[in-house]
Amino acid sequence: MGGIDSKPLSLRKYLLTERKLGEKIRAKIVLAEAANQLYRDTEYNDLISFEEDIAVIASVVLLIAESAGSLAELGAFATSDQIRPSTCVILKTEHYEAESFVRFGPVQKIFKEDERRIAAFPWRNNKHGEIIKSSIQGHFSAIKKFVNSQISQNPEQFLFRNSENFQIFGIILWIIHLSKAISVTEILGYVREIGVATSQRDVKINCIV
Repeated sequence: MGGIDSKPLSLRKYLLTERKLGEKIRAKIVLAEAANQLYRDTEYNDLISFEEDIAVIASVVLLIAESAGSLAELGAFATSDQIRPSTCVILKTEHYEAESFVRFGPVQKIFKEDERRIAAFPWRNNKHGEIIKSSIQGHFSAIKKFVNSQISQNPEQFLFRNSENFQIFGIILWIIHLSKAISVTEILGYVREIGVATSQRDVKINCIV
């Protein structure tokens, strides 16, 4: 939460810290900065590949498009066949109604798949970039309803056998269950003894996922 507290009051910060959105939805929130820290401890070559695997097991990828960074994420997520189906977007009404690349590019791509995954609200920011609370207070219930509706549209349990990584994941899970505490190197050795060709990188990735 340190990343949130050190920044001006954004819509995301307002929803999480002042309106306690995380306590009012039917899912656990994992912040982007927490996922990014986890990424640094993995063997992934780039953040997008990591986000794609996270999206497979996440109920919803909620993106509040209110900064340059979040708009860049919107563009990347909308073009990823792995992330896009899980992505829902909250953006300003003025941006949704604008004749812009963002509106008719990434937003439109998600909208065409399922228009229910796009929600626009008329919040405003002051000259310091902070959200004007009075412009969004009356829309909190609608935002909460939107997020919960996205969560309810997704299955509560992830069917991992549909994943290409199911075999290696299942074997690693079984080994960890039997041994309780074991190093990645030891897991790799046991997996290879079973007869499955894999690498230390793949073992680390499946341990994280």
